[in-house]
Amino acid sequence: MRVDVRVTSHPAIRTDPTDSTYDRAAESESEMVARLSEELEAEIHRYRQWRWRARFGRLFRFAIMLVLIWLFFNRNWSNIWWMTMVFGGSKMTDERASRRRQAASALSRISDKRAVNVLALAYQSGDESTRKVAGEGLIRLLPLMTASDARLVDDRGMAALISTLRWNHINAPLVVAVLKALQQIGDARAIPAVEKLCVAPRPVGYLVGGLDAWLKVGMGAELRKITEAAEECLPYLRTRAEQERLRNTLLRPAERPDNEKDLLLRPASTGAPGNDDLLVRPSENPGEA
Repeated sequence: MRVDVRVTSHPAIRTDPTDSTYDRAAESESEMVARLSEELEAEIHRYRQWRWRARFGRLFRFAIMLVLIWLFFNRNWSNIWWMTMVFGGSKMTDERASRRRQAASALSRISDKRAVNVLALAYQSGDESTRKVAGEGLIRLLPLMTASDARLVDDRGMAALISTLRWNHINAPLVVAVLKALQQIGDARAIPAVEKLCVAPRPVGYLVGGLDAWLKVGMGAELRKITEAAEECLPYLRTRAEQERLRNTLLRPAERPDNEKDLLLRPASTGAPGNDDLLVRPSENPGEA
C-alpha cells in the first residue's frame, strides 16, 4: 500500500530558499502595521483636538445658559440648581471613537512589536473603549520586547508607558507588563516612577487589605506582583543610567581656556626673571652673522 504524502505550501513555512512567499507576507504585514499605526496616531490627534473643543464648547454653552436662566428667574440661583445635574455632567458623543477602537484592535491582534509605541499613546490619550483595547494589546506585546527593540519606542511612547506606573489609576496586569518591558528598553527617565511602585502607599495598602479581608478578591496578590516587579526592574534601570552617564562623560569635549590666544603665544619662561624683549632684540653689529 502506497501512501502519498504532500506538503502544502504555507506562507510561514519556507522550504525553498528561492521562494519569496514568506518575504512578501512579512512585507505586507510590515506595511499594514505602519498604516494602522499612522491611522491610529492620526485618530488620537483628532480625538485630543475634539476633546478640548468639546470641553470648551460645553463650558461656553453652559455659562450662556446659566446667565440666561439667571436673568429669567430674576437673578435667583436657588431656582436653577437642577441645571447643573442635567447639563453639567453630560458626556458628549465621540463619533470617531469606533475608528480608533478598530485600529487599536487590529494592531493588538498582530504580533508585531512596532505597534507598542502607538498603542501606548492610545492608552494614554484615547477614550475609555480605546484605552481598554490598547491596554490588552500592550499586555500581549510588551513581554516580547528585547533590548534591541528600544528603538521602536520614541520619547512620546516612553512617556506614555511611564505614565501607566501610578498608584491612583492602577491596572495591575498592564503595570507588570510595562515593568518587565522596561527591564529591556527602559532608561533613567523611568526611575522615579518605578521607585514609587516599590512600596505601596499606606492608603492603598489599607484599602487593599480591607477588601481582601472582606471580599476575598485577591487584590493583595496583585499588589505584591507590582511591588516585586518594580523592585526587579529598578536595578536594570539604574545600571543603564550609570552606563549612559559614563558614556556621556567619556564623550564630553575638553574645556577650552578662557584666553586661548594668550596661552598659545606665551613664551617659555626660564628659572630667573628677565626681560622678554631681549629674546627678540636685533644684533648690535650688523656685520655679524
